[in-house]
Amino acid sequence: NIKGDMLFQKAPANLGGISYGGSMSVRDNRFAGWYANGSYELMSKYILSGSVRLDLTNFFGTDPKYRYKPTWSLGGTYKISDENFFKPFKKIVNRFNLRGSYGVNGNISLSHTPYLVLSVGSFNTNTNGISYGISGFPNNQLRWERTRIVNIGADISLLNDRIGIIAEYYSKKSTDLIAADAIDYTRGTNSLTQNIGSVLNNGFELTISGDVLKSENFRWNSELIWSNNNNKLLTYNGNLTHILNYATSSGALVPNYPMYGVWGVKYAGLDNTGTPLYFNNAGEKISSGNLQPADAVYLGSSTPTDELSFRNNFSYKNISSSFCFKSI
Repeated sequence: NIKGDMLFQKAPANLGGISYGGSMSVRDNRFAGWYANGSYELMSKYILSGSVRLDLTNFFGTDPKYRYKPTWSLGGTYKISDENFFKPFKKIVNRFNLRGSYGVNGNISLSHTPYLVLSVGSFNTNTNGISYGISGFPNNQLRWERTRIVNIGADISLLNDRIGIIAEYYSKKSTDLIAADAIDYTRGTNSLTQNIGSVLNNGFELTISGDVLKSENFRWNSELIWSNNNNKLLTYNGNLTHILNYATSSGALVPNYPMYGVWGVKYAGLDNTGTPLYFNNAGEKISSGNLQPADAVYLGSSTPTDELSFRNNFSYKNISSSFCFKSI
């Protein structure tokens, strides 16, 4: 029975290094975990596997109901090529497996804490004292991030394993993501780290590999990999009160759009004085000073959604070399 004494002990006697000038640092990270996994194969055609894990850390748990984080997964494989009805195809397709899995896992952030964190300023000769500030506000509701993962795939081997094909679809929905949340200024700050975000990722991966040439001493193997990923920010309470909040070099976080999307405004030419004009969301020409957040236009994702790579491996006796082409 794990109590708070394992994760939430008093500060250690040795508080870390104290440097010249009076600064001091301490870090006490505590983790505990249990896990189990197993698998069972039936009739040499059906495989069922599963795992379960329980994790604890002192990064969360000042509220006891958020102290424990159970994660689990369940998967299965169906060896279709071992069925009797598949025998006529075995000369060409010697292996054909379908598989799928579903699971829930967790994640933490080492840069955030549920405790009150103070920052120390420099010594002031006028006040004969040192100033202090708050660098991290307390939040006992801080908890593990949660991700639900669905995975469906197929493994195929052709011509006595000369050609291999792996096709896979995945969907990941992450909730309770740790991020800065815009809050009421009367609470002493305009931002508080909370579990407020959710993101959906889904995509495909296709791998085709095979032996182009194969002899006793020489082998040339090629592999083509295509991957596609699309993400959408489902919920996030960000600060999007000004048009400039959309114009960031790394992209903006806007709900119901891809993460870190690129945004802009529609250019409408110059007026008779040479001042640039822009279209608002109603199609009217306005100056930059009158632009509102609703006038921002989504231009696309700042990260590539597709990636293609082509890799070649050469081996002659005990000597091998490889090269790869990559496109995004």
